[in-house]
Amino acid sequence: MNVIDVNGLNCWILNMKPGNKTVDFDKIFEECLFGISFDEGFEEIPLYKEIALNTDLNNIKEEIIEFIDKEKKDKASKKEHCLTSGFRLSVNNFSDVKKNDVIISKIKGHGIFIGKVIKVAYKFDDKTENLPFTWVGKVETWIKIHNDEKMPTEIAGRLSIRNQATIVRISDDCIRQKLLILKLFENTAEQTLGIGEIPEISLNESNFATTLNYMELEDLVAQYIFKLHKKEGYLLLPSSCKANKMDYEFDFVKNDSLPITCQVKNNEEIEVDYCVKNIKDKKFDKIYLFSGMNEYKYQGRKINADFESPNENIIFIKPSHLYDLLKDSEDYLQKKLGVFYQLDSVTKSTDDVKDEAIKIGFIERGNKKRKKKDNFDVDVKNSKIIFWIGAIYLSEFNSLIILNENAKSEIIEKLKEV
Repeated sequence: MNVIDVNGLNCWILNMKPGNKTVDFDKIFEECLFGISFDEGFEEIPLYKEIALNTDLNNIKEEIIEFIDKEKKDKASKKEHCLTSGFRLSVNNFSDVKKNDVIISKIKGHGIFIGKVIKVAYKFDDKTENLPFTWVGKVETWIKIHNDEKMPTEIAGRLSIRNQATIVRISDDCIRQKLLILKLFENTAEQTLGIGEIPEISLNESNFATTLNYMELEDLVAQYIFKLHKKEGYLLLPSSCKANKMDYEFDFVKNDSLPITCQVKNNEEIEVDYCVKNIKDKKFDKIYLFSGMNEYKYQGRKINADFESPNENIIFIKPSHLYDLLKDSEDYLQKKLGVFYQLDSVTKSTDDVKDEAIKIGFIERGNKKRKKKDNFDVDVKNSKIIFWIGAIYLSEFNSLIILNENAKSEIIEKLKEV
């Protein structure tokens, strides 16, 4: 079995916000720096002015936290706004950044950058160095990702979220995203992290729709509908894709006919009753529906794409049909996915790994309350097995992921041989 050892290795999403909005980001990237700034108030910390360059932030972290909590309490008693109350999480996270961690950062107007940390967080005197950061680290080199298409679709989506925290660690609960960021670094930096081979994610009928971002999934549905109706003379109307058109994604039109439209959701169920009403009101000739979760709601009941449609002009697109289109069409989308994802690759099922784990001494916990190191849980929905000793088997990576030191035991060594 392929093994990926991410024990002690973190991935961070950093939203750089220098206090000075005129900061020269080109200089920051040229000098391979990253950092965050805090507002006024921190100069009151006794050690603030005396912190030496390269001092580990952990050495003064507790004092900073104590200062933040005290100021928050004092301001609250006076019913005043506390400027530093939002810094606590940033201080905690930034102090956990370590050498060899991987950081990815999206800077508006400058692009997306990824790099490997070579120096841990330290105090930076912006008056001396002319860069407006309070806390700074350094990467080996900043690698610019010039095109979103060179990134895993779900990572591009994660970076596009508005109002993200200043610095966020990708937790082991999001191990898929963590592995994709690590693979992105290895691909762009053309170097290995020494954690083992990170395979392409195995895409199949059950997970392809939630892997694509919403735009890619809509493009795939558009190809599906166009393929069915192009001989009838229907054309996609670009103006129908405007953001203010909330109910449906886009329209296919032809002269003297009602338009064909669709509704597409990656991770949500679709309400069918409203679509039935639109058909009865003769707003559309046909409405195609696709839910990546294969979940729909009709008259208060949850249904799936195998359910008989309440109206012949409302068509549930089955996941198998859309997946077949993705496999059979050698277009830009399949080529884009090919860097990080692989269609129909063979992996071990969770049932197979579960059986092997039981043979070598693991015990399926099931509904029992005990959580001992020889237990494991099977997450059928996400095709993974969670070993309480500190490892996860992910079917889509066909790999055993080592999460901590506890997993480097004799029983895990046996599991690696499965």
